[in-house]
Amino acid sequence: MNKFLSLVLCAAACLTGIPADAQWTEHSTPVGFPVSSLAFSGDDVFAAWVNPANPAFGGAVVSKGGGPWAPIELPQDTLCPGGLCKPKYLDSENGHLYYFNPTWPAFLYRSDDGGDNWTEILPDFTEADEFFFSGDRIFYTIANVVWLYDPVAGQWFNSFSSSTNSDIGGLCKWGDQLLLADGAGVYVSNNNGDSWALLSDQVRTWPNEHGDVAVFGFGNSAFVSVRDSGLYTSVNGGADWVLKPFPGGDFLVTMTELNGRLLCSDGLRTYQSTDNGLSWQRMRNAPGAVQLKAGGSGLFLAASFGI
Repeated sequence: MNKFLSLVLCAAACLTGIPADAQWTEHSTPVGFPVSSLAFSGDDVFAAWVNPANPAFGGAVVSKGGGPWAPIELPQDTLCPGGLCKPKYLDSENGHLYYFNPTWPAFLYRSDDGGDNWTEILPDFTEADEFFFSGDRIFYTIANVVWLYDPVAGQWFNSFSSSTNSDIGGLCKWGDQLLLADGAGVYVSNNNGDSWALLSDQVRTWPNEHGDVAVFGFGNSAFVSVRDSGLYTSVNGGADWVLKPFPGGDFLVTMTELNGRLLCSDGLRTYQSTDNGLSWQRMRNAPGAVQLKAGGSGLFLAASFGI
């Protein structure tokens, strides 16, 4: 059996809650490589894969309406002659599919028809730490700056500049707000990135670099994962923060919410919380996740073993 798997929790379990020993259903990709990212368009599930022997080369597959996986055609990497870019990723937001590589020379394509046609959004040679999508807007971070693409204006704008020389730790949606962490604190935007306000200076992540900090927000809870330090946790809307040990490992790479339960992973094990993140329990039959996402017909867990 192929050990490079993308797994999906059955829809019935999603509706009735997730026991710690819940069974997961395998959805092995036809290419037999690890899944790096997941995206959704209606009931269709997209998965980008990488070749561990050469991360510069990869592709994507789609499962339409829960059917078998099949390859999809992606835009030619015009900014990466010879396939010199690093691993490619897929994401989805507000009916859009995105195909991108953040590292130099970065590229970004968008599809509004489920992957049949793609439009180049980022035509210039660029380097980014991270792409993030909210509504119809596109963000990318580089060092201590967040740039925002407004599709109405068709231009990029400076959304946020940190007062520190620390990298932006990450962006996430938090209900109808956005969250980010820089070295000095956690900031919130109530207008989809037009402006930002300091939410709390209790969370200090300096001098960690990008990749050492991740931000998550669900309901009234918010989290900042800081490598080798712990999980800053707030369960009262960001008013108060407590630095807790990680449920496992030294860094949480992904977190999601489903029917009032939180799920997270350090890449090796997967955990769930039923008390808004105050405590975590290991899901015994779930492997570690590169990415956890709710969409399509269930909860999907992208795993890559042996990488």
